[in-house]
Amino acid sequence: IKMITYDNRAFFRILTRISGTVYLAIIGRCILAGLIGVLAAYFEEKGYIDKKGSWFPAEAFQTYYTFVGTVLSLVMSFRLSMAYSRWEEATVYSSGLRRACRSIMSTAAAYIEPLSDSKEDKLQAYHCLQGLRRQIVTLCVIIVGNIQDRIGLADLVDVGYLCNEDLSAIEEAGHLGFSTLIEASHSEAHPAAVRPALLLTMIRECLADAVKKGLIIVNVLPMLDARVDDLSTAFSSMLRIASTPMPFVYAHFLKVIMTIYVITVPFGLAQSLKWVTPILSFLISALFFGVEAIAIELEEPLGDDLNDVDPSFHLIRLDIETAAILTHKCKLYKLKTLEGPRLASLWKNLDLDAPNSARRQSRMGINSSLPSPRRRYTVTDPLVP
Repeated sequence: IKMITYDNRAFFRILTRISGTVYLAIIGRCILAGLIGVLAAYFEEKGYIDKKGSWFPAEAFQTYYTFVGTVLSLVMSFRLSMAYSRWEEATVYSSGLRRACRSIMSTAAAYIEPLSDSKEDKLQAYHCLQGLRRQIVTLCVIIVGNIQDRIGLADLVDVGYLCNEDLSAIEEAGHLGFSTLIEASHSEAHPAAVRPALLLTMIRECLADAVKKGLIIVNVLPMLDARVDDLSTAFSSMLRIASTPMPFVYAHFLKVIMTIYVITVPFGLAQSLKWVTPILSFLISALFFGVEAIAIELEEPLGDDLNDVDPSFHLIRLDIETAAILTHKCKLYKLKTLEGPRLASLWKNLDLDAPNSARRQSRMGINSSLPSPRRRYTVTDPLVP
């Protein structure tokens, strides 16, 4: 599933779209609120609300639903604002992940130089940069897989980004000590949870090895380490967003107050609105339940929903950009060995170079001749020849 993008000027197309909206999630509750409005209108017609000594004194309800409705609207607006902040954070750190990796690669490419003009030394510098690129791309793929609970390291071996030795080292280190140090039921006891930390260590080791071989001057290493720290910060922030929900006590209390309000407000409206009460009850419930559903959708921005942020796009772009850097150095060294981007072959039906307007139209179904990118990239997809 791919994140929805759209042309904001297509008013009626957006207005009539169902997929990706909250309608299906709230329609049942809204219908129930409308039925309660029917019950309130019936009670008013029978005189249970209007007459003296009735079950529901209308005057008391007017103050109630005005005050509680105002407070509830403010609280819901605050929650929606906080939810959007989380969604925006996810977009910032997803692009920040790519930016940090690109900075590491470009800085290393600028400062890695062969020891001499011989072909062997040029190949040594090229292979050092090539290994760094593969580890960077592998780390980003593992980070996204770690956050979204899906990763297959074997596919990274198939496309050449991990060698069998690295794969064995990651898997062995992932299992080491977990059975004795952490309870098996603990979610962080899964070996995949430590893979990003292992790859960060391998990247630092690769840079340190380049310094030992004299390919990079030692003064550049602190600058590269700072970029690796930026990469680690972006991952930690994305993991925090993915694994930290809104406090339960806040979500629970808000649902309770909102439900009580939606159930009781029709009885305060029935005296003046009569049989229009069910319609207004439906609309009021759609407003509150809809805002809550939008907030829930935005609070978890790194999942698989149509409105979630898709970090896989940045993975493919990173793969292409780092391959271009490597190709530039290859031509500079006058070598014939070239390595192109390989992750793009795993992400089907996406034209990365299509104009933005064309991609928008394709995803909105306007132009069916363009490939439809309605699926997320996963590293477990079969390779495309």
